[in-house]
Amino acid sequence: MHSAVPRINSCYPFEMRLTITRKLFLGLTLVCLAVVTTQALVTRWNFNRGLLAYVEEKERGTVARVVVDLAAGYEREQSWTSLRGEPRVWDELLRRHSDKPLSARFDDRRGSRPGGPPGRPPPPGRPPTTDTLLLAQRLALLDADQRIVVGVPPDPDARAFPIDVNGEVAGFVMASPMRDFEDPASQRFAEQQGRSLLLSAVAALLLAALASALLARQFNKPIRSLADAARAMTAGDFKARVAASGDDELASLAADVNTLAETLERNRETQRRWVTDIAHELRTPLAVLKGELEAIEDGVRDYNATTVASLRAELDRLIALVGELHTLTLTEEDEPVHAMTQVDLAGVLDQAVLGATRRLMDAGIAVNADVPKQGWPLRGNADQLMQVFINILENTLRYVDAPGELSISHQQSGNRLVLVFADSGPGVPDQALKRLFDRLYRVDRSRSRETGGSGLGLAICKAIVERHAGQISAAHASSGGLEIRLTFTLHKD
Repeated sequence: MHSAVPRINSCYPFEMRLTITRKLFLGLTLVCLAVVTTQALVTRWNFNRGLLAYVEEKERGTVARVVVDLAAGYEREQSWTSLRGEPRVWDELLRRHSDKPLSARFDDRRGSRPGGPPGRPPPPGRPPTTDTLLLAQRLALLDADQRIVVGVPPDPDARAFPIDVNGEVAGFVMASPMRDFEDPASQRFAEQQGRSLLLSAVAALLLAALASALLARQFNKPIRSLADAARAMTAGDFKARVAASGDDELASLAADVNTLAETLERNRETQRRWVTDIAHELRTPLAVLKGELEAIEDGVRDYNATTVASLRAELDRLIALVGELHTLTLTEEDEPVHAMTQVDLAGVLDQAVLGATRRLMDAGIAVNADVPKQGWPLRGNADQLMQVFINILENTLRYVDAPGELSISHQQSGNRLVLVFADSGPGVPDQALKRLFDRLYRVDRSRSRETGGSGLGLAICKAIVERHAGQISAAHASSGGLEIRLTFTLHKD
């Protein structure tokens, strides 16, 4: 029988989430730590090397004075007998020269010093210092045959100081290199400098960590605001805004988020209005159909050809509305429904005008079209462009009073083409010009549901024109009516 193995939850309460703020703080702190540590190590290395060089330079002065005095003693005695096997005399010699200037001499050439024969150091008056003892441990006197006279055997890499007597080398003073600080004073000084350097590095690191924390907090504030705004918009609150200040990337991002919130809020209002308008448009023909059917059921109206024609008219209007809604939806999709090919825009417009001229003339509207039969190459969809022109012409047919006139003209500059459709009126109010291309919008007086369309014709035109990288606008015509202006960029494959 197998015992159940408990599942281990990897998400412990004490686990810290590595946020951007923490990443920024840790990153800056680690960089500062690396810089401060490197600087401290390099400074310590340079300091130790410089201090060693200083101590060795000081010792070289002592050795130089010892060499001068040894040369004078050898010149008098012509041998190293007084020093051979006499470490006490050697230490006293070093002690006497450790604190003297280079011009000092063991023998001042004015006779012997009290307490000893000429050329030999007097009896020691004080014990040798630590510096002298440490130096004596690294110095040795060699004769001309490089045999040790006195001192410690030198290292292989010891430096030789020749003792010149009347142009001949009488011996050598061998100084082994200084491996480390040997005297307590130098050690204490080096340790003191090391502690000062460590304290400076720790202080610099603490200041860097504080600066990193402040900088991370400065970054965290706008990021939190952006996150709060994003969560609010996710929850459906499109009125949330981010306080944007400064000119850095975060301020630019905050401005973009505010623009996104405004766009979403506007799109939601448009969607609500769109759904409301569609419901209103569908409700009217459905209500009429319901009323007609109820009247037939109640015996108020007879079921005859007239009643059937009325029902069919409402049904056709409902079908047309649904079809136009479907067309508008297709033209507003991101991906093109129909493939784009090379189209002759002039030929498409000429066919649309020829097809509508008879109907316009029968309605008392004269057509004055300045349109070539070909010559405007454009990459697009011929059926959709034909739909644009038909909708504009149908709009003229519905709302221009007879007798009236429609003028179609064009302006071309390079590859930029502007088509102008101007009618004789009646015109539209100023406040209606900006809304003519809104879905399901009608001007109250001139556009009714019975004599006019569904209010989707110009909205479909706008969607198709923008799909072809063009522009469409409305303005007051000089003839007193409405002017529709289309702008396209012509190009060949």
